[in-house]
Amino acid sequence: MPHGRGSTVGSYVLYSLSRRGLAPKCILSIKPDTITLVGCIIAEIPLAYGFPEEILDFNNYLALVNIRNGRATVEILDQ
Repeated sequence: MPHGRGSTVGSYVLYSLSRRGLAPKCILSIKPDTITLVGCIIAEIPLAYGFPEEILDFNNYLALVNIRNGRATVEILDQ
């Protein structure tokens, strides 16, 4: 997702999804907002950010996210 915006309930939505086993494995963001960041922390969802916006154009790219020792690496693959 390019960025987040919303109310504080967004953090609890991510937490609730995590508790039910429905949370995303990782969230990719260009510029994370505080709500998304807190949600990822309490739900223990890795958050990767700080890369060019075109990387999130999944019509042209596939992303492979590896999570090891609490750290996520993102590899962009051509389709």
